[in-house]
Amino acid sequence: MTHMLLGIDPAYIIAEPYVPVVQRALSVAAGRIGLAGNHNCGLFAFPAVSDFIGGDIIADILSCGMDEHEEISLMIDIGTNFEVVLGNNEWMFSCAGAAGPALEGGEVLFGMRANPGAIERITIDPFTLDPTFSTINNIKPKGITGSGLIDILAELISACVIDRTGRINTSIKNPRIRTGSHFPEFVIAFAAETDIGKDIVITENDIKNLIMSKASIHAACVTLMKEAGVSRHDITTIYFAGAFGNYINKKNATIIGLIPEIDLDRIKNIGNGAVTGANLALINRRERKTLDAIAGKIAYIELNAEPSFMDDYTSSTFLPHTDLSLFPMVQALLESCRLRKEG
Repeated sequence: MTHMLLGIDPAYIIAEPYVPVVQRALSVAAGRIGLAGNHNCGLFAFPAVSDFIGGDIIADILSCGMDEHEEISLMIDIGTNFEVVLGNNEWMFSCAGAAGPALEGGEVLFGMRANPGAIERITIDPFTLDPTFSTINNIKPKGITGSGLIDILAELISACVIDRTGRINTSIKNPRIRTGSHFPEFVIAFAAETDIGKDIVITENDIKNLIMSKASIHAACVTLMKEAGVSRHDITTIYFAGAFGNYINKKNATIIGLIPEIDLDRIKNIGNGAVTGANLALINRRERKTLDAIAGKIAYIELNAEPSFMDDYTSSTFLPHTDLSLFPMVQALLESCRLRKEG
């Protein structure tokens, strides 16, 4: 988009090695690129690193300040695509991939974007299985947004309704668990409670799509950690960026294995870091001068070229992961679930 805005040929981005022309910050007069208003007004463009690590990710880094500290941080920006950056003030590794539309409400039967009526927060009583939820604008529910879907996945495994592969336990005698038209499903809200006149459910197929999306993101994190030679114990802070990332429940994100497990108080939501970073660069000349240095220290890892990525992805297609020792908090939670079932 930066290339097209500035009238620069973007052809190099779609061919190996996918190198953008705009690899340093650029300034141009608004009039030269056809923007209305004061023709002499200055327009400042952030540098890019690769075809998928653009100025928005540089702005995220500027916003959270991970480039200023010796401690190692992990920054994740989630949308239809995701970008991950791992590093500190000396080095950074980055990668990007397709999160799939599931986390934005696509490929989920009652998924929707963050519009009025979308369920954005939900808890499920582990004994009665009755949900308690909140919707955007506090109106009757019309569907479920991405943050709500992450909550549902975490709540269902915590309540022993699904197993680690995402399969619904249909032997549980509860009116909310039933066999739907095509897949087993769990009823989030019955028709009388909704604004659409029908039950809002999450199906076993929805759950499988969500697991595949979260597996991509976790595998990307692991790939960067292997590249840098660090473990989850070396990560001081995890930052969630992006409009969607700002609403993610960090405990539930850990329970489903979306991110490596670290202490919850070290997981931070920074909101729309791209906008915050842009504002910082706009009002602070000193911050603006650091952008090229930030971009220059980032090494981009092409996930498709990493032999271990698919293995890490496969290992992540469980809740939270095939190796439970990587998630001790979740392991204890699942053990209490097992004891509750036996009791």
